[in-house]
Order: sequence, then C-alpha cells, then structure tokens
Amino acid sequence: MFRIATLFLLASITGTAFAQSKNDTVTSNTNKSYYPTVTLPSGDMGTVVQTYRFKEAQANLSTWISQLKRKRKDTSALDAQLELCDKCILGLQGTDKVVVFDSIVVDKDRFLTAYPQIGELGKVTLSADGQKATYTTELGNKMYEPINILTDDGKQSSTFKCYIIENGKKVSSTILDGLDIVGEMNYPFLMSDGVTFYFAAKTDEGYGNYDLYVTRYDSESERFYRAENMGYPYNSYANDYMMVIDDENGIGWFASDRFQPDGKVCIYSFLYKPSRNPYDYENEDYKKIVEAASLRSISSTWTMDNEYERIKARQRLALNNMSNNSKQKPDFEFVVNENFVYEHLSDFHSNEARSKFVEWQKLSKELASNSSVLDKMRNQYALATNTGKAKLTTAIQALEQKVEEQTAACHAMEKEIRILENK
Repeated sequence: MFRIATLFLLASITGTAFAQSKNDTVTSNTNKSYYPTVTLPSGDMGTVVQTYRFKEAQANLSTWISQLKRKRKDTSALDAQLELCDKCILGLQGTDKVVVFDSIVVDKDRFLTAYPQIGELGKVTLSADGQKATYTTELGNKMYEPINILTDDGKQSSTFKCYIIENGKKVSSTILDGLDIVGEMNYPFLMSDGVTFYFAAKTDEGYGNYDLYVTRYDSESERFYRAENMGYPYNSYANDYMMVIDDENGIGWFASDRFQPDGKVCIYSFLYKPSRNPYDYENEDYKKIVEAASLRSISSTWTMDNEYERIKARQRLALNNMSNNSKQKPDFEFVVNENFVYEHLSDFHSNEARSKFVEWQKLSKELASNSSVLDKMRNQYALATNTGKAKLTTAIQALEQKVEEQTAACHAMEKEIRILENK
C-alpha cells in the first residue's frame, strides 16, 4: 500500500505516470564495465532527478510526509527523497551562467580522444582496466593518482597521491591533505597556476554518481582547502568528470553521461571564467535556469551578447588543435556532426558543401582580420583625446556593423555546409 501511494504521489507531479523514453532512460549497466555507469534513485524518483522537476516534487513530498506523520507512519523513505530535492533546489539557486559553445558525443571507452591535444595542459592517462585516471603536469615533474584509503571509522574511501618525478622516475610522494571528501575520487587535473585542482568524486554530499569538485592549494598551511562541489551546470544526476582547463585560451572541457544511452558520454566545451557568475534565481525565469542547469540543449546558454565570444573560442580551439597535431598535419578542423570532424577538403562528400566551405574559410579569415582591427581601434579610442574619439567613432561603428554582418553570415554558412554534407 505504501509503495502504491508513493507512486501515485510522484505521478501527480506531472499529471501522468513517469514513462521514460529510450533516450531519457539511463540505468546502471549490469555487465562488466570499466567506465562510469549511471545509477539513479529507485522508482519514479529517478525520473524526477532526470527531468529536474524538484520544486514540484518538493511540494508534493512535503504534503505527503505531513499526512503520513499525522497517521504516525514511517516517512524515512520520503524524507530521503525530500532531502535530495532540497539539495538540488539549493544547487539551482547557484547555477553558474557558463557559456557552453560546443559538445560532442563519443564512446565512453574513448572519451579522452574528444579532448584537445594541447601540450601545455599536461597528460591524462587511464589504467589498463580504465578504472583509474592519472594526471601528469606538462613539465612532467608531478603526477597525481587516486588511491584507496581507510577512514577513521574503518570505511573505504579514496584520495590523491602526488608523486615527484625526476628523470622520468618517481622519487617521492605525498598524500594530498585537506580535501575533506569521503568517497570515491578520480579524474584529477591541476591548472597551470599550480594551485587550482579539479577532480571528480562520488560522495553522499553530491547529486549522485560522479560530481566535479574544485579546491586550491594554500602554500602557507601546505595543504588544500576543503574541496567544493562545482554545482550546476557542471554537475547533474549522472556522471560528471574529467574537468580540463586551458586558462590561456579561456576554454574548459568536462565529460558527462547525462541524457546519454549506455556506453556514451558527451564532452562539453565552455568559455572558462575564473569566477562564477550565477543566475539571479529570485528574478530570472525559473524554466530558463533549469534549462541552463541541465544542459539538455547547450543553446540554452547562448545569447547574442556571447555569440562573438563563442566564435572566437572555436577559432582559438581550431588553431590550437592544428598547431599541436603536427603529426597528422590537418589543413583545418571543421565539425560536421557529433561523430565527424573534417581535416581536409577531400573529406567532403558533397561538392556543393566543399565549395561552400572554401567560401566560409575566406569569410572566416576576413572576419578574424576585421575583428582584430576592431579590437585595436577600440584600444586607440580608449586612449584618444575627445577630438581623436570623434574621428574614430564613425570608423568603429562602420566596422562593428561589418563584423556583425560577417558573424551572422559565417554562422549561417556554417549551418548550410553541415546540412549539405549530412545529406
């Protein structure tokens, strides 16, 4: 009777039963798997967390718990579900206004191939069984590796060990102190500042499965600060892991199997900012915040104001990839769809798409050149006298108009090329 009543309550959130479509269903894999698989709360609560309908669930659960308490019945199961909803709503209130400019879906067992091969960021390697990721700094002098430990109460947990490497050999090691996380830790990454440390962890504190955490090293106390859960949209009900940051180019990446079928993972590319910029939870549209927090569609993070930044990020990424993949020597990198990135004109199957791509290349170069000139003119304007500013104003406005038109044309042509080639 209790189970039936609980299902009825949760179904009442949407007015229908929680039938899950094939694309939305993410369950743990009973077969042997060396890569993260998703586990969800039992029953219909699993759908609640996948659809981010926490406020509706919270209201209904609170009502039902009150009714059961008046009847002096056990509410522990519903209390746990309410606690999860409360935690997720609190997380929504701090959703970071990050701009995710690209994403690609790949097989989990080859997810690292979707990360850019930028030498300055160091090296991530997986153990033979795929269960453990280690990170080696770009200089090759330090390596971070997850290790298992026993807590004071005898439970198994994990942390990270840092190895000092000289002449390719480990000469000493220390266990990272201060993280204060009890759970399964993995997927380490140290930023180029040598201070900011990212990792993923499965803990009771998180939203379920792997969550991304960040901490910083305090040189005075020679220990790390308590690690903080990065919250939404970096984390979700699913596995979120392997944060990598290229601060020089202002780009970051992380992996997530949210909304993905078994065996698949999405690599998100975002504009990295050193500080968070949360949505105004009290005054902004709640649905908009939920869409941005879930990243079901990365376009929910796009605006006209950040369009130029997104284009520039793609250009920087393409240039870096070309300069660092010297062995393959690609002529360019053009994302055709979630599975294919073209590197040569001969990769195109459609003659029309190939011709359009050549036009797009020329227009992209003109756009990059005009954008560079515009940046210089703006800098000159900031330092100019009133007379000089008056002379520059017309030229800047004209070039701004041209850059805006070229940006729109590039975006439209890029879409057209993909449509033609994907046919």
